Amino acid sequence: MDRDVDVRLRDLSELGLRCTAPLRVPVRTDCTVAFALPGQKEPMQLPARVVRCTADDERGTSCTLGLQFKSVTPEQRAAIFAFVKKGKLAP
Repeated sequence: MDRDVDVRLRDLSELGLRCTAPLRVPVRTDCTVAFALPGQKEPMQLPARVVRCTADDERGTSCTLGLQFKSVTPEQRAAIFAFVKKGKLAP
């Protein structure tokens, strides 16, 4: 995508994430997701691809997206794994 869109994180794993977005995004759209885990000073910026988009209402003003990370460094993967392993919930 060529613009910033604020989303609400719903689920996170080392492979990708699920979020709620205020618009429909076509499957196979490449994007960059940015988020910081607790204790991180700088947000991670990870290239991702939309693998699922489901409208949450009839007008499509809210959609649930499934994003698959395209490239994650070993350090980023370890940080995400440690966060998920602790059972922390997304804010």
